[in-house]
Amino acid sequence: MDEVYALSISPVFDYARMVNESTNSSTSLSWLVLFVLTLFACPFISSSKDDFISSVVLVLFVIRVISFTSFIRFSPQPPLFVVYNVFYWCWFLLLLNSSAFSFSNGLKDKSNHIIVNVCAIVAIISVVIVSGVYTGFRLQFSLEDVYEIREEARGYSVPFVLSYLTAATGNVIPVLVVYYIMRNNKWYVLALAFAGFLNFGIAGQKATLFKIIACVGMVFIKNKNLRSGIVPFCTAMLGLALGLYILFDNVAISWVVVRRMFYIPNVIDSMYFDYFSSRSPLFFDSDATGQLAFDITTEYGGREGARSNNGLFTDAFQNLGVLGLVIMPVVLTILLKAFSQVLKRQPQSIAFFTAIVIATTLHGSLLTRCLFTHGFALLFVVLYFMPGLKIMKK
Repeated sequence: MDEVYALSISPVFDYARMVNESTNSSTSLSWLVLFVLTLFACPFISSSKDDFISSVVLVLFVIRVISFTSFIRFSPQPPLFVVYNVFYWCWFLLLLNSSAFSFSNGLKDKSNHIIVNVCAIVAIISVVIVSGVYTGFRLQFSLEDVYEIREEARGYSVPFVLSYLTAATGNVIPVLVVYYIMRNNKWYVLALAFAGFLNFGIAGQKATLFKIIACVGMVFIKNKNLRSGIVPFCTAMLGLALGLYILFDNVAISWVVVRRMFYIPNVIDSMYFDYFSSRSPLFFDSDATGQLAFDITTEYGGREGARSNNGLFTDAFQNLGVLGLVIMPVVLTILLKAFSQVLKRQPQSIAFFTAIVIATTLHGSLLTRCLFTHGFALLFVVLYFMPGLKIMKK
C-alpha cells in the first residue's frame, strides 16, 4: 500500500493533501499505531467469532485502519489527530468484541417471504418510475461522466418517498439479488439486477454498480470462510495496481480504486478534524451538514462542486466533537449487533455480502444518512423478515 501511494498517487495528487513527507519518526509512528490497532483487531480473525461482525471489522481494518497508518507515515498529522483516531478505533473494536449490547434473546424470528417479495417489488417499481420520468430509462455503463450525472441528479424534483426508496435500493437490491439467486428465482434476479443498473444511471453512484457485480460473484464462491479472502483480495488488488504502474506506467487502479477507497477518506478525516478543532460541533444539523460537505471541499482546495462525504471518525467528530469519539462507536456497535442477530439464520453468503455493503457504506457516509438515505433501515426490515436457508429449502 505504501509503495502504491509513494510511486503513483502522491506525485500526482500532492496538491490534494496527499503529500510524501515521510520521515523516520513518522514511519516508526505508523508502524507502532498499526501494531496497537492490530492487537485489538486480532480477536475477529478467529473463525469462532461472529461471521458478520468479523467481516465488517476486517473490511474496515483494511480499507480504513491500515490506510490510516500509511497516510500518517507520508502525511504527518497533528498529534491529537493521531491520538483521537487510535482511541476511536480501539474503543470501537473493544465494544464489538465485548458482550455488551447483544440481542441474543431480543429479536425473534419473524420470517415471511411475502414481505420480502413485496419489498423487492416496491424497490423495482420505485427505480423504474424515477428512471423513466427523469432519465428516460438511461442505462449508464461508463465511469467517466458519473460526476455530471450526479450534478444532474441534484436538480431532480423527485417526491420524498420515491427519492428515499430509490436511494435506499442501492444497498438493498444487491442483498436481494443474492437471496433470490439462492432461491433459484431467476425472474426476481433479472428484474432486480436490471433495476440496479437503472439506479446507477439515475445518480451515477459507482458503488451501486460494483455491488451488483460483486454480489453475484460471491454467491458462486465455494469457500466456506468467505471473510478469509478479504485480506488476500485487497493485497492482490494493491499488487496489481503496483505491477501495472511499474510495468506499463498504468495508474488506473491506483487512482480510481486505491486512492478513492483507501486514502481519500483519511484525507477527509484530517480536513474535518482541522475544521472542527476550532469550531463547535454540528449536533446533527442536517442543513448545515449538507452545505458543509461542499464548503470543506472548497476551503481545502478540492474540486469545486464536489462533496467531501465521509463516515466513522468524521461523523463522530463533526457532530459531537471529542464526546462523539466515545458515543458514536457505542451507537455503531448497537446497530451492527442488531444486524448480526437477524443474520444468524442466513447462509454465510448473505451475511458476508451484507457486511461488505454496511462496512463500505459506513466508510463513506454519516450514520444518519446510512440509516435513511442509504437504506440501512429498509435493509434491516428486509433481513428481519427474510427466511433463513432451512426455511427456503423446505
